[in-house]
Amino acid sequence: TLGCLLANLSTELVPGNPLWSERLEAIERKWRTAIVDGLVGCGITAEHAATSSQAFLSGLLGARALSRMQRSAAPFEAVGEAMV
Repeated sequence: TLGCLLANLSTELVPGNPLWSERLEAIERKWRTAIVDGLVGCGITAEHAATSSQAFLSGLLGARALSRMQRSAAPFEAVGEAMV
């Protein structure tokens, strides 16, 4: 599979390309905002939701790499369990 295009582009293009960095950060910011909005809608404070959204996305991106190495869905399952 191609994997997460955002993760692939960010590791390959962002370090030396400010334009790509800005564009990819804007996409990631939209993801975080959507997660925060959902969590706040469930009664979580905005501050906790912001931290949780960052942790969740960080966990997913790390789980993606570990899942490929381990050939297992276990890293994704661990992120899900930790976020509950």
